[in-house]
Amino acid sequence: MAVDRNRAVWNELYVMKNRAQGAYSMTDGSTAGKAKIVMPLANQDLGYLINGYAYQKAPGGGTTDIDDIFDCTALTDLTAGQYCKVLCLLDDSGTGSIVQGTIKSSAALAPIPDIPQGYSAVGYLTAGGATDWDAVGGLTSEGVGFVEGYPLD
Repeated sequence: MAVDRNRAVWNELYVMKNRAQGAYSMTDGSTAGKAKIVMPLANQDLGYLINGYAYQKAPGGGTTDIDDIFDCTALTDLTAGQYCKVLCLLDDSGTGSIVQGTIKSSAALAPIPDIPQGYSAVGYLTAGGATDWDAVGGLTSEGVGFVEGYPLD
């Protein structure tokens, strides 16, 4: 599918705004099989755009964590020689969701899923090898990488 260039550009502008405040990251959430966004400063909001409208998602309770925002338990686990990218999305209510891309034989061949209408991509995960998404420590112990934003090309 073709990338909606306007949506991708708006998305990338907001990622640059977030980066100017300091890079955010993603790691395992408090609950097995869930992921959290970690902001560089306590109480720093994550800004994002949907259809030209600006939204913010705030960490809870004076922390840097937007905890358990992405539920990875329904993702297809990977075995040796399998790779995929998982798009991490927010909707206009701040609810997180994910879309798993096609599983391929190399990370370079694994496509990043398209951004669905009504969502903003905060980034994507790149995974390969034995990745058990719903295990305790499934992101960090499996060597899953996080990339902010969405590529324009």
